[in-house]
Amino acid sequence: MKKLFFTLILLTSCAQFKKNWIASNCNPDGAYSMGVQDAQNSKEHDNADFVHCGEGFNIGSLQKSYSQGFSSVKGNSLHILRTTLERADDYYECSYNVFNDNFSAGGNSVSEAKYKILQKCKRSEHSFYCSNIDIQCNKM
Repeated sequence: MKKLFFTLILLTSCAQFKKNWIASNCNPDGAYSMGVQDAQNSKEHDNADFVHCGEGFNIGSLQKSYSQGFSSVKGNSLHILRTTLERADDYYECSYNVFNDNFSAGGNSVSEAKYKILQKCKRSEHSFYCSNIDIQCNKM
């Protein structure tokens, strides 16, 4: 009896969720807004969800509205600048010392900076000491 009750609640919740989603997004303004939000959140362009709107909706028109909203943000120079600055917040400086040689490099991730150091180290005269090394990194 409890399983049936919870199943009915779950199905009712899913049906209500879908109904709300259709009401919010299956119109030109909602589709445009969804495109804007996806672009602002750095998501990939994906207008395939509108097939869930069902019959009676012009899916192609909704997809076009989504694409217009997405493009309005992606091509906007302020969005490009903001995205670049957000990525610039994550910058790491790493270093490794072998005898008298100091190898340092920076990158937007620890792995990028470490990779650069390993490449420099392997090109040096101390390349034998470039495996299993402890590279120290700091977030700048």
